[in-house]
Amino acid sequence: MDRARQRAHVQLGAVLREARQAAGLTQRQLATRLNRPPSHVGKIECGERRLYIDELPSYARALGKEPAALLTTIRTSLHI
Repeated sequence: MDRARQRAHVQLGAVLREARQAAGLTQRQLATRLNRPPSHVGKIECGERRLYIDELPSYARALGKEPAALLTTIRTSLHI
């Protein structure tokens, strides 16, 4: 993976971490809501694993957000 793409994954992970923390959830709690192991959330948050677009709705709902609201947060935070 090239550096620019890796940097984007790390930045996205940071935004998702902030959203999780703002929702008052631990990685374990979010993972339970997603029916995934905690390492799944951790890898997304540190940029080791990408979040696919088809996973975004369930991720948003697990955070207590509408998918469009999470996308807005991402776009605002990443200036895109």
